[in-house]
Amino acid sequence: MTLDPFWSAAARLTGKVDFLPLEPLLRHGPPPGARELARAGLTAAQVATLVRGDWLPVPGDAITMVDDRWPPALQQVPFAPPVLFYRGELALLQRPAIAIVGSRHCTVQGQRMARLLAQAVAGQGGVVVSGLAHGIDHAAHQASLSRTIAVLGQGLDAPLTARQAELARQVVQRGGLLLSELPPECRATRWTFPQRNRIIAGLAAATVVVEAAERSGALITARQALALGRDVLAVPGSPLDPASAGCLDLIASGAGLARDGRDLARYLPAPAAPGGEEQPPAGVDPRAWAQLARGASADQIALVLEWPSHRVAALLAGLELTGRVERLPGDRFALRARSDG
Repeated sequence: MTLDPFWSAAARLTGKVDFLPLEPLLRHGPPPGARELARAGLTAAQVATLVRGDWLPVPGDAITMVDDRWPPALQQVPFAPPVLFYRGELALLQRPAIAIVGSRHCTVQGQRMARLLAQAVAGQGGVVVSGLAHGIDHAAHQASLSRTIAVLGQGLDAPLTARQAELARQVVQRGGLLLSELPPECRATRWTFPQRNRIIAGLAAATVVVEAAERSGALITARQALALGRDVLAVPGSPLDPASAGCLDLIASGAGLARDGRDLARYLPAPAAPGGEEQPPAGVDPRAWAQLARGASADQIALVLEWPSHRVAALLAGLELTGRVERLPGDRFALRARSDG
């Protein structure tokens, strides 16, 4: 696709211009002219950039802030991004989300905790938001591939490390979402990571810090979440461990405790009442049914069951024919909601 000149220019000014006051003008009619932009408080240089914008080729997909699919949670974010570039399942932006963040230089215990919390969020119908960085971010994404949103501090076409690139590929392949406010070719700088953290905090009902030293970038995300009025939780650790210093400071300042998935349950969809959960039909592996209960791709089901793809395809085709399963956008499958009537 190609972004028109105004939105192309707006994407290059993301984080520098507050476009929210312009939304009524952008939603109705052509893009505002120089006089209207100046009245909105933009500098002469910013006005010139927007008025003289050029067409921006976008290898993937993009939505603007006036798109119906725009996540409402970002309306509260200061200097909200005017454009979001994405690859993967955009519908995840409409699901309840929890951010899981922490140090790049984390401990083995920290990685394990991030995985356990991410699995709990995904298993309860939520979405995990993080930053595709090494360490805690990587562990959280890896444990929730089909229900994860990775917000990048660079454009989607800018180079990643080999490990990040492989994780990004898995996220898209398994039904997750890659997201960036920056034009596709934009490389990361020391400023783009703190900038993207406001999006991570903005998308999530709560932010969980798993491990963070005293000056960890994860604490920036926590502070931004607090500024938005969102809850912040932290995983407690030993006072003797420098990797836990930031988390202990957060707890001392009033952050909630994140010990396991039960501490996150209030931010996620309510579980089904006892006895109300639909049981799998005869002959259907309960593990496959559990994956379908939360929405999964054929590849994910094949991985869990260790089945060949043709066998999973036959199972899903049969369940679709009976009306028990429906196909979702992004080539994912889920149990069809039952009518009480």
